[in-house]
Amino acid sequence: MSVIVTQPFMVFFDRAGEPLEAGYIYIGLPGQNPESNPITVYWDSSLTTTAAQPIRSLAGYPSRNGSPSNIIASQSPYSIVIKDKTGALVYSDLNFTSPAYA
Repeated sequence: MSVIVTQPFMVFFDRAGEPLEAGYIYIGLPGQNPESNPITVYWDSSLTTTAAQPIRSLAGYPSRNGSPSNIIASQSPYSIVIKDKTGALVYSDLNFTSPAYA
């Protein structure tokens, strides 16, 4: 089973409520800081194309080669930290659970 990495919103937002531009997305082990305890995440549901962390954002979406994309994790729950382009914390959840992804 794989899970799509999401947050409680459809897009990632900055602290001002705008779509997160050039932000940083970290995904890690549940209950731990994802910056120091990352897990392998992927760009595809087949779990074959790994996504290097931190993942950058574009107009509120994870960006792969300049295009919006999904992030796929092989486990849930996971920890997630989102920072804006200056490195300021926007969102953190050390035990986030994503819905199953087929």
